[in-house]
Amino acid sequence: MAFKSYLTRQYEHTHENSFFRAVSTQLRKAFGQQDGLNILLGNISCNGHQIDSIFISKGKIIVIDFKNYGGKLTFSENNPWQIHNGKDFVFVKGGGGIRNPFQQVNAYRHSLIQFLSNKQKEILEPNHDSLNFGHISTLVLFHQPVTFDENDIPQNINKYFGIADNNNCIATIVDRASNQLNFSDSEINNILTVLDIKEENLFDEKNEPETNNQPTEIPNAA
Repeated sequence: MAFKSYLTRQYEHTHENSFFRAVSTQLRKAFGQQDGLNILLGNISCNGHQIDSIFISKGKIIVIDFKNYGGKLTFSENNPWQIHNGKDFVFVKGGGGIRNPFQQVNAYRHSLIQFLSNKQKEILEPNHDSLNFGHISTLVLFHQPVTFDENDIPQNINKYFGIADNNNCIATIVDRASNQLNFSDSEINNILTVLDIKEENLFDEKNEPETNNQPTEIPNAA
């Protein structure tokens, strides 16, 4: 099986569970026939942080945070994000008191880099000295369609940070790659082990109970 999805426990909100199912379904279609392991993790606790999702494949580890907003987004590195939904401006929450989603996922990224670097001897095969966990990247993934000016994101940030919605998330994930993260399948399994991901956490969207009466678009929320 080239694609596996794991969910350690259900999310707190219905829209998060529905969105994880949708993303898992899309990734299964995109990566299900590819060689090598391609792993989606959901609701992961790591190094004191609660991370919505992590995607792991040869050439990439992507820390993903879900945001249930839609509209025209204004990016900022230091200040709160705003999004205009055609009527009003609302702030996009960063979570845990963090000012904005960029700072939120960047904190998760640095924490994951530290955690996996400390576990490097348990993860990497002998003589694999060209790997650099500093190439882990991040993605803020919106449930609803968003538009934004890509030029607002500085080039040095764009190297490891992205914004997407459900319409372009797969292409964004496929495109993100680094030759400093060329894991073998064995090393990917070792990452799952150090993150305490077990086979009992396997998630198959076809076997999960359907969420009924879920609207296709949900008003802007956390």
